[in-house]
Amino acid sequence: MRSELFAHMSTLSPTFYRKSSIGDLMSRLTNDMTNVRLLAGFALLNMLNAAIVFLANIPLMLSLDPVVAGLALLPFPFVILSAQSVSRVMFRRTRENQDALAS
Repeated sequence: MRSELFAHMSTLSPTFYRKSSIGDLMSRLTNDMTNVRLLAGFALLNMLNAAIVFLANIPLMLSLDPVVAGLALLPFPFVILSAQSVSRVMFRRTRENQDALAS
């Protein structure tokens, strides 16, 4: 993936590089490559694992005791909304950090 990115960057015109800050480009390229690597590996593996666990365990929980299963699953909307909120803050801070590194 890095080779493809470098090959693409090599085809861009000198005008592009005059308009763009090299520090900004380097910061974004290195951080974005790291984020893509983490997403492709760690996050994808965790999503697959969570999907399998939920698909296997929720029906089992409901068959054993629907009331307790419902109470156990009650906090999930809150957890999902909290995770989305934290993700937005982390994304904003990462973006600010990239901008600071670029300048």
